[in-house]
Amino acid sequence: MLSDPYISTMIVDHTQLADAESDTTSSASGTPVTGVIVVGTVSAYREIAPKDTESEYENYAKSFERWEVDRQPDLRLEDFSSNIRGWTRVKLFHVPMVLATYVKALVPAEGAEDVDFEPAISTFLFQSGRDLVAARTNSDGAFVIEALLCKDQPGYYECTKRYKYGLFDSKTGQKLRLDFKRADGGPWIDPETFQVVDSPPE
Repeated sequence: MLSDPYISTMIVDHTQLADAESDTTSSASGTPVTGVIVVGTVSAYREIAPKDTESEYENYAKSFERWEVDRQPDLRLEDFSSNIRGWTRVKLFHVPMVLATYVKALVPAEGAEDVDFEPAISTFLFQSGRDLVAARTNSDGAFVIEALLCKDQPGYYECTKRYKYGLFDSKTGQKLRLDFKRADGGPWIDPETFQVVDSPPE
């Protein structure tokens, strides 16, 4: 269900967004954290059946009430219904058979069929992932897949070396920790191409 924590390693919870200290928008202003990019591989895919759209949207809306009671999400039901196909978890890190860190991300209807998702059983048993993607938070603070990386390029594994798994500030490209605070000495990315850069983008 969409009300599950958006970030999890079985111990990391989405409520930690409230402690963010970066160029993202934090709950200090009474709004959800926005302006975050995640780069990682997709796990199993959960498609939202038409009959479940309203209930899933209700869960989506309720998941942001921790910032503001009775807050109405910017993503309206009609847009959710027409633009969102389902959801997945984007893997940031894992130790096979031990643990994995995921960010939950909505899957837009456009391009959903182009993504190769990991079978649910493989995600459960081995914490494995498939296609490399980048997702960005919307104005409600929910991650939405924005780009499929390296899919149609020759030399897939060489291509993936241009990217770094993790959370990044979508304005500066600076690496963020799981608590959404700046990571000292972490890699930087170009917020538009999502590729690792040698120095902070100007």
